[in-house]
Amino acid sequence: MSQTLHESMTASVRAHDVAAWLTGLGWRPRTSFPRPEFLVFDGPPDDNGDPIVAVISSDAAYPDFRDRLDDLLRLVAAVTRRPVAELAAELADLQADIDRVELRVVSPFAHQGSIPLDYAATMVGALRDLVIAAACVEKDPRPAYARATKAAVEHAQACRFGQTRRGSFIATVECPVTPVIGDPTLPFDVPFERRVTERIVRGVAQVGRAVASRDAASLAEAWKVGLNANMCEALLKLRAPGEAALEFSARWSSRVAAPTDLTAPVRLDRASFDYVSATARALQPSSVPEVRAFLGKVVGLADSRASDDDERVVTLRFDVNGRGRDQTARLHLDEADGRAVTLREHLERRGKRWWIVAAEGFAPAS
Repeated sequence: MSQTLHESMTASVRAHDVAAWLTGLGWRPRTSFPRPEFLVFDGPPDDNGDPIVAVISSDAAYPDFRDRLDDLLRLVAAVTRRPVAELAAELADLQADIDRVELRVVSPFAHQGSIPLDYAATMVGALRDLVIAAACVEKDPRPAYARATKAAVEHAQACRFGQTRRGSFIATVECPVTPVIGDPTLPFDVPFERRVTERIVRGVAQVGRAVASRDAASLAEAWKVGLNANMCEALLKLRAPGEAALEFSARWSSRVAAPTDLTAPVRLDRASFDYVSATARALQPSSVPEVRAFLGKVVGLADSRASDDDERVVTLRFDVNGRGRDQTARLHLDEADGRAVTLREHLERRGKRWWIVAAEGFAPAS
């Protein structure tokens, strides 16, 4: 008997791929099932309130693995009201080195699987900003920053906007992850790409919990593992018109062990965005430093490799307060030499060093 289309797509799928896929859909594994030759998952409740049960052989080498996989796909298709072929393609894609963040627009204006063009353009730009912001704060944790790094922008450029699916309009951001050699279920250092995606999904989940507990302050307190101000601002750009809600979910590549605490979809409604807005304000600097004119001299020029965004790092020495006390600070700049220079700027403390940010009018002293 010849293979069906979905059977050919899943020909190389293994048990751990199926487990990761079901977990990503929100099905919960039964860890205490007495027969190790089976993997058992509890899904959403049936009409009687009991969980729908999915069973798959724990090893693809078992003779009935393919038959049970076919049955499982048909079961999930019936539960989710999605085509079997679509689910099979989704399962097959898990073998790729890609994490997927899905954004579902829940609104009357999206019920036919399309959205206004203006909002679509805003959505794509906001999703890009969200990825860049998450990459920035994951690389260099700060509650807010003035500019994105080149490394963060390059990470966003490596991501792709996946094919949309019907269902109140579902958009997908595909984020590559570093391939893993060996058993993907074993613990190991999580790749940077995965950490960026986890931060996005975890930050959105924190919004859901904060709204449920009416604890807006918890969002700002959790910025080191969740949303910083820039991520909040990107999320606010995604706010759809009217009473529309957004539902975030993730499907994790089986190449890297999936986070067990980030499996359920999270819906952001109008109240959720009020919490996000408040968090953005709370994490921004309380005041903008005064911009002043300084006269200083370049005393150091680091190699471009010293900076993660491939720009040179200039060290300046100048009289910071007009009292004869020298202050040194660093500045990202394309080129400079040892001449005296003037500039308008303000200083920002980062760890043990001062940095010059928002510099204007950098020029040789007259």
